Amino acid sequence: MCCCCCFPGFCKECRSVLSFAFCTRFQRCETDEAIVFRASVPGLTAEGLHVQVEDTPKSRLLQIAGERYTRTATNDGGVTKQQTSSAQFVRAYKIPKEGILVEDVRAEVDEEGSITITVPKARS
Repeated sequence: MCCCCCFPGFCKECRSVLSFAFCTRFQRCETDEAIVFRASVPGLTAEGLHVQVEDTPKSRLLQIAGERYTRTATNDGGVTKQQTSSAQFVRAYKIPKEGILVEDVRAEVDEEGSITITVPKARS
């Protein structure tokens, strides 16, 4: 599992560049059938989650990006106050170039903001 601080810079564990507005920790679990990434991001919706697999000359990366918006409005004594906030995260993980079914990668977000990304392995 790669654990990062909430500030821009480099992740000491995976050496990736960080540009977070909030800290998101993903758990990585590998089985014989798939590599599964999980995280909890309250307020995130499926529309705010973007997942892609990118091949580079040396490796294959699973890129996970998310953005959440919250908007609140209160009416207090005839005065309406509106507040809007947003936060973003971007993560990239190396995954194997061989034995992965890229076209079958699935990403799911439930109503509580729990993310599950499944990278299926090819059967040998």
